[in-house]
Amino acid sequence: MDQSSELIRELYTKVSVVWLEHGYFSHHTFVPLGNQVYYEAFQRLSFFTDHVYGIMNMEDYKAFENLSDAEIRFANKNDSEIMGNMSSIILSCLNSAPTFLPVKPELVMNINAGYKSLVEDNDSMILIAEKDMKELGFQVYEPITPDLMAPDNGVELHIAGTHHSQRGRGVGKKLMNEGYRIMKEKGYSSIIADWKITNLGGSNFWPKCGFKPIAYRMVRNIDNNIAWANFNNPSIIL
Repeated sequence: MDQSSELIRELYTKVSVVWLEHGYFSHHTFVPLGNQVYYEAFQRLSFFTDHVYGIMNMEDYKAFENLSDAEIRFANKNDSEIMGNMSSIILSCLNSAPTFLPVKPELVMNINAGYKSLVEDNDSMILIAEKDMKELGFQVYEPITPDLMAPDNGVELHIAGTHHSQRGRGVGKKLMNEGYRIMKEKGYSSIIADWKITNLGGSNFWPKCGFKPIAYRMVRNIDNNIAWANFNNPSIIL
């Protein structure tokens, strides 16, 4: 193992003590995949892969075939309720197997309000797939500021979803084809997106679109009983 991998493990050993002393038992880190040293180091610290960050170069995109006959249009400020109706698409996926993300009422309400307000955001570009005046799915694109995780001249596919009843019918593919065409015309050279690795729909679909992983968010959850169940506790006697 590369010596730098052991250095990462040693650094975490030191800083994790401070985090626990301050009551932080859920530890998160962003791991670039350009060098496997980081990934292997955190794996050997019992971190697990939670989230994937990917990038698609526009020149590499291959248009989907066998598309839905849905209409794709831009959202407008009158589509607040339509976006609200689709606010549970992603949450329902994450709430079910195999992710099992708890969806508390306040989270559902906040997400719904956030979706409704997207149509008021002048920086967001929203595509809606419809058929027979019924919304089937959507994509939301947003501008990005270049940094270590965001390339120059790129745009973010911020959120996207298709109603469960429409999965496998080419709705997502048609949205992706149209989103790619529009972003290409606007002169962007790449699109970034992220997805939860346990969301089977997203983790299967986005790589098929051409998104290649560039980083992981890795997580380690420590049993908070360690705050008292340790040998510094005088009540624990050998």
